[in-house]
Amino acid sequence: MNMRAATIRGTGRGTYRSSAVGRAPYRARSRARMRLGRLELLGVAAAVLLFGLGLWTSYEVRTLAAEIAMLKARSAELDSAHRSLSEQEAAMLDRKNLARLGLRLGLHRPGAGQVVTLN
Repeated sequence: MNMRAATIRGTGRGTYRSSAVGRAPYRARSRARMRLGRLELLGVAAAVLLFGLGLWTSYEVRTLAAEIAMLKARSAELDSAHRSLSEQEAAMLDRKNLARLGLRLGLHRPGAGQVVTLN
C-alpha cells in the first residue's frame, strides 16, 4: 500500500492525509536521531572500558590460578624428593654403616698415641 492510497477524502471538507506523508521513512529518521550527547557517549565509553577491564582481569586471574596450581604440584614433587634424600642421608650417616665402610676401606680404630686432645 503506497502513501497515496492512504489518503482519506471526506465529503466537502477537503483532503485528510496520513501524518507520515512527506516524511522520510521510519528507519532513516531513527538513524538521524541516534546522535548521542556527551553524557551518553561517556557512559558508553565507560561501559566498554569496564567490560574490557573485566575481561582482562578474568584472563589475569585464570593465568595466575594456573601458575599457582603448577607451583603447588612442583612444591609437592620437591617435598617428596627432599624426604627421599633426607632418608638416604640418614642411612649413609648411620654409625653402623660408617663403621662397615671404614673396615672395607682399611681403616681401624686409633691407637693410644694417635689421639690428640685440645683444651
